[in-house]
Amino acid sequence: MLFTKLFSLTISAILLCSCAQTSELIPGGADPTALNENVQATPTPIILTPTPEPKSSKIKIDITEQDQLLAQSVIKIEVESNNSSIKTTRTGSGVLIDGAKGLILTSYSLVNPYQADGSLSNDVIYISTDLVGTDNLIPDYQAILVDAEVQLDLAVLQIKQTHDGKDLEGDLELRAAIIGDPGLVQFNDRLRLFSYAHPTNSSSTNGHYLTVTGTKIKTIRKENIQSNIEKWVVNTELDYSATGGPVFNGGGELVGILIPEQYSLIAPVTQIRPLHVINKLIERTNQTSEIREGIIPLFAGSVQKEINFAKNAWICAPKFSDQASYTDNELHLSNYSNYFPDGTENIYFEYCLQNLEQNILVEERWYLGGILQDSLSASYVWNGEPFAIISDRIGVPSTAGLPEGNWKLEIWANRILHSANDLTIGELSEKPKSSNTQLGSTVSKNGTLIKDLSKNTKQLLLQSELSNTEMVKKFNWTVTHNDKIKYRSPILDWIETLNSDFWVGYAQKETLEEGNWSLKLFVDGLILTEGRIVIN
Repeated sequence: MLFTKLFSLTISAILLCSCAQTSELIPGGADPTALNENVQATPTPIILTPTPEPKSSKIKIDITEQDQLLAQSVIKIEVESNNSSIKTTRTGSGVLIDGAKGLILTSYSLVNPYQADGSLSNDVIYISTDLVGTDNLIPDYQAILVDAEVQLDLAVLQIKQTHDGKDLEGDLELRAAIIGDPGLVQFNDRLRLFSYAHPTNSSSTNGHYLTVTGTKIKTIRKENIQSNIEKWVVNTELDYSATGGPVFNGGGELVGILIPEQYSLIAPVTQIRPLHVINKLIERTNQTSEIREGIIPLFAGSVQKEINFAKNAWICAPKFSDQASYTDNELHLSNYSNYFPDGTENIYFEYCLQNLEQNILVEERWYLGGILQDSLSASYVWNGEPFAIISDRIGVPSTAGLPEGNWKLEIWANRILHSANDLTIGELSEKPKSSNTQLGSTVSKNGTLIKDLSKNTKQLLLQSELSNTEMVKKFNWTVTHNDKIKYRSPILDWIETLNSDFWVGYAQKETLEEGNWSLKLFVDGLILTEGRIVIN
């Protein structure tokens, strides 16, 4: 089972490059400059990996009468994708939040409507309800995606049709969960995790295997200092089909949804999104006189990251902090940011590994001013679990602090760059800026924009090279057709890497209309860049 127990060497994290003390750094564009202070890196990364939990701490609960009542609000979700000759299916769980209207809360990763290239996926969402004690494998309903908080990995579905596609009439009579207050949940509170996992016993004739697991919050992770987006990490490891499953407190109230780092058939589900925004989601849905299929914001952070869910390795972009604490041999980062004042003595960082094969070389490459800092960079051989959180730090034992400038950390695995992020120490260079703005219809696997706009195009994407975004807090974009607003995105938290090829867009099921199209990207309320094109 997975929780953030610290290990230095227990999974063979063998240090291959020197992380020892060094007496000099190479500032960007300058000759090597000797420092009076020793800039240091820890000798090995701190690896937070699955570790067996004491039996008294983690309980696989027998299904009680109370559990059976709660389970009536828990549903099974199967998303069938028909984008090629080979059908693929994503399986997960969800919870009813309005039984009469058939509204379901689940993980956005499970029902993500966009393919990795930015185009809409041809999906059918099947729903199975009240499954305790039944072996019926035929779904009850079909549902549509009506709303989502993409950055929170939450989505709202609505049951609309029978399993064979016939429209429903009138209200449904389904049991909904009681929504609680996640703000009242404490670290030592016992949580109950519900999901429909696949039977581990091949002799089982029941196609729906309800699991109820008792656990506690191990730590809390945040996306960055500019937002209040957080995840609860628990000391329990669940099957991928737990994605989107509900989390109840001791009183049987819904307080969270199980979410993956990225949806995968082999990586465990170990994190919870607390429902701080559930009321906003429900209110937004109820304010609509006629609930219909929603337009989900299309941008680099909202598309499916993996084409092959079972095999592809994924490493998230590093996050940085100047504050951390050790509790029971566990490192807890706080005050996440990409900007730090001069005199900063330590930079802590963390990143996630998922689906990484054993005996793969992982490299942490540090740059200052574009120059590789070999003495601070490190390598180790990964021989761990399908999912882990890696933590480490660089620092200097002096009030003078780390050298000022623009720093970059790249994470490589098997000689392939998987992720990177930037930070600035000292005075900020400039305001946010963009360059090389262009329009296209899709993006390739490596993130390159494909400019094949034609009469058959169903989506429009704007890509731009962004830089100096250390202090950006919000972003949004608008799409116009013949000078009339076609789409206005919600205002989203900026949690992207600082210097990257970023893209936003708009997609619809029908081909785009002929005429003049414009897409504008805003940061903190100001236009950063704009693209225009004529489709005829």
